[in-house]
Amino acid sequence: MLEILDATSKKGISWYFRKRRMRRFLEYLHRLDKEKIYILDVGGTTFFWEQLGLANSDKIEIALLNLAPQTTTFSNMKFVTGDVADLNTYPQGPFDIIFSNSVIEHLFTYENQQKMASNILNAGTKVFIQTPNFYFPIEPHFMFPCFHFFSKQFRIFLLRNFSLGSYTKMTDNQSAEIAVDEIKLLRPRQMAELFPTLKIGYEKLFFMNKSIIAQNLY
Repeated sequence: MLEILDATSKKGISWYFRKRRMRRFLEYLHRLDKEKIYILDVGGTTFFWEQLGLANSDKIEIALLNLAPQTTTFSNMKFVTGDVADLNTYPQGPFDIIFSNSVIEHLFTYENQQKMASNILNAGTKVFIQTPNFYFPIEPHFMFPCFHFFSKQFRIFLLRNFSLGSYTKMTDNQSAEIAVDEIKLLRPRQMAELFPTLKIGYEKLFFMNKSIIAQNLY
């Protein structure tokens, strides 16, 4: 796999855009006049925060909500086992910010996306949610032009025969189908429906809206 297409590499194009996207968010954190800032990262990873320079921060405490139990060596991060679509599994706050970066599109169905959005809004706190824009021509997970516009069967065929983005070539039809079904990119109208009380903005690449951001921080 080319390193530039690797989403976990600091040399990858995904990380370049992610770092650029987060500048304003980091500025917001630095402006907060609080001794400690508590963040719930819905579906996040330690890698993300480490690359932002917030690992072992004395000011930022981060709870990472994920389906599978995990461990971390960073003093300011902890993993919490739970389902982003089930409010009963969310850790007890209060949190200053509920954060999620490129997670809501991984929930297989719009119904699950509605549940995640509802749970986040019901928490009644500051929110920052980012997701790739359906109308952007490059599918960011598979790094293939117009991948999400093709038929399901053709997308499965591509995954069975090629390594795409962060996905290696798959040997069986079932694995390829699950990978295709998992990603449900959202349109701006849908994000506005899911998060009606938040501001909807965009991360741009030239004149195109690359990502959609729903937030009430600034």
